Amino acid sequence: MKLIYIFDGETKEFRGSKSVEDSYITAKNETELAPEDDLMPPYSWNGIKWTGTVTAPQLTPDQQQIAILQQILMVQAADVAKLKQGVDKL
Repeated sequence: MKLIYIFDGETKEFRGSKSVEDSYITAKNETELAPEDDLMPPYSWNGIKWTGTVTAPQLTPDQQQIAILQQILMVQAADVAKLKQGVDKL
C-alpha cells in the first residue's frame, strides 16, 4: 500500500490523500510525493513538488486549529497505509 496525494486541477491546492495498492498508477491531479514536513498548509502542487509556507504565518485561532487538524489527518493516513501493509502480509 502507498499514499497518493490529490490536488485541485485548477488551483493545484492540496485536496487530500488516499491509500492505494502498490501497483496503482497515479491519475491526473495526483502525485506520490508528500508535502515536506517543514511546510505549513495550505499546500499547492507546482508540477514538481509541494509548495507552502515554510515558517508559520500569523494565524487566527481557527486557522491554527485547521492547520493542526490537516497535519493530524496526513499522519493518520500514513499510519493507516502502514497498517494495511501489515495486514496484507498476514
